[in-house]
Amino acid sequence: MIYLSGWLFNYFLLCLSGTYLKSKHSAILALLVLGAIPLLRGRVGVDTGFTYEPMATNPGLMRDVEPLFACLLSFLVTLVNTPLLAVTIGISSLFLLLLLLYLLRVDDKEAFLFQAFYIPAAVYEQSLSLLRFGLAFACLLLFMQSVR
Repeated sequence: MIYLSGWLFNYFLLCLSGTYLKSKHSAILALLVLGAIPLLRGRVGVDTGFTYEPMATNPGLMRDVEPLFACLLSFLVTLVNTPLLAVTIGISSLFLLLLLLYLLRVDDKEAFLFQAFYIPAAVYEQSLSLLRFGLAFACLLLFMQSVR
């Protein structure tokens, strides 16, 4: 139910973006509100408890993972000293910060597309379960924006 409430709030802000809010501010507000869910979660997500938390606990399991992600996860574990918090709050907050950086540089058309399509279709999935893909996609968005 919380996910549906987030989607409804996102579309409500999207409707307001044409008249009362700038598209960029509407998308930022929607991302901040929907981003609170991944930050405040526990072991929610398909990969959190079965893949990423054991990796954070036992670094020997990270041999088949991207080297940059393994370094990031190791750094977050040493920073917060709790594998679950490193996975849930650490990686999800980095993902959301990258998306906020993207949103700070968008124009109105990009903000509309981001809020109308990307937020409802992918933000929950990429911040709850598909953490590595979410980080990679956020970096890809920033790269494509810098090329533009």
